[in-house]
Amino acid sequence: MTTSNTRNSFSTPTYEDYFEYNWLIKDFQDIYKETETGHPMISERFTSPPFYDWRIELYPHGYAYQSRRYISLYILGFQSDFEKQNQMKLRENIIMKFDLFKKDHNNDNYNLIKTQEIEIDNSSFNFKKSDHDYMGNPSFCRIGDILSLDHNNNNNNNNRIDLIVRATYNIQKDNNQSLLDFNKSSSFSIPSQEEFFNNNNFCDVTFKFDCNAEIKASRMFLAMKSKYFKRMFNGE
Repeated sequence: MTTSNTRNSFSTPTYEDYFEYNWLIKDFQDIYKETETGHPMISERFTSPPFYDWRIELYPHGYAYQSRRYISLYILGFQSDFEKQNQMKLRENIIMKFDLFKKDHNNDNYNLIKTQEIEIDNSSFNFKKSDHDYMGNPSFCRIGDILSLDHNNNNNNNNRIDLIVRATYNIQKDNNQSLLDFNKSSSFSIPSQEEFFNNNNFCDVTFKFDCNAEIKASRMFLAMKSKYFKRMFNGE
């Protein structure tokens, strides 16, 4: 079953250190009736700061037989154009929170029925299907918390149900300098070394941003100061 006619994205506000994406799934009771275990719905691709592309994957009948009485939910990473151009395979550490809201058409209010945080560690991040191993939960929410089911796990209520899956995260900062830090500020914590940036005599790598700005730097200096860049330049 295609889902292009049953889902729409709400506005996606972006703040300095906070990101939010809302995925509206209309008439979930019909989707549940027409799908089977292991058959996913996939959201539109969305972009979060600084340049990360994602999709949310939701299984109405569970990812596998063992989770057939649950909704399974995962976040999938896709290489953005910027990451492809710069051969980047790592991302910042992110703790992404997922909220699931339910709306009965007999009621105008959306009710929060499930919340969970998922940590995405840059040391294990990749763009492969095996992300299912850690970037989600096969037992995210019981189907019975959304629909009224009989003993055969069939919906026995004719109420129309809409869902909203909300993904949010605060950008996590650690001791490693990130591309986001470069994009937001041209000043560095060690003033004596500022002269080596944007200086063609010392630079062998250029970072270009969507705002048409660019920063030139030394691969060796970046690798010495940041494990993030050391892994990236090593092709890890």
